[in-house]
Amino acid sequence: MKKIRSCPFGYRMENGTYTVVPEERRLIEQIFTRYLDGASLQQLSIMAEAAGLKFRENASSWNKNMVSRILDNSRYWDGEQYPSIVEREIAMKVADLKQSKASPRSQTPFIQKRMTCPYCGSRLKRNGKKPHRTFGTANAANNVLALSLMIRCFKPLQKGFLQFA
Repeated sequence: MKKIRSCPFGYRMENGTYTVVPEERRLIEQIFTRYLDGASLQQLSIMAEAAGLKFRENASSWNKNMVSRILDNSRYWDGEQYPSIVEREIAMKVADLKQSKASPRSQTPFIQKRMTCPYCGSRLKRNGKKPHRTFGTANAANNVLALSLMIRCFKPLQKGFLQFA
């Protein structure tokens, strides 16, 4: 069985202390600088794959999630337990850039709340096997919204309003 990496990418344990792996350090620095230059996570994963270094021993290839983990990992710049590889200023610029590219939160958080059946009180669940049907309405911020939901309930629904718990 192959050993799973116990140290973050870019480091190894030598004589009880963490040291930087030079080849992996160069790749980490390139990932940070190229991300700031506008490269996407997918482009960076292709670049990392071409470098021939493995993210961990049991990973056959790189993906954008691995690159994202490197960009988010404060161990590369905080210098507390591990030697710093990237300057804090660069890391903060990357964090700001990633935040600006992130998708905004949903403007309809009431849909994410738990809904209960007005008849039996059980939680309403999505059922992708049945066609869309409108089971009721919900009053949110004085607006009556018709909700077309795919739900299942073990007892028949009577006319009524969905209740948000």
